[in-house]
Amino acid sequence: MTKRRKEILNKASELVMGDRQADYGEPSQNFANIAKGWSVIFDTDITAAQVALAMSWLKIARVSHKNAALNKNSLEDGAIDLCGYGALFGELSLGND
Repeated sequence: MTKRRKEILNKASELVMGDRQADYGEPSQNFANIAKGWSVIFDTDITAAQVALAMSWLKIARVSHKNAALNKNSLEDGAIDLCGYGALFGELSLGND
């Protein structure tokens, strides 16, 4: 594993398991709350796992912008967040056993 890859994965793990959870609460509950609101807004059932996918897409759209591609910090933050949302999607869709 390259040093950069390991740094990105470790930072994503730290955020998902630490700061972000402390800031926003347990991801399953936080994403379930978001899903409830989106279900009302879009008049269709949204799952917590779908929220994780949508948040991943939001990050992809942001880092795809031409100005973001010029900012190394923006790209690194996007990569870290994508890893975190990917892990949460896996947990929310597959369970956390």
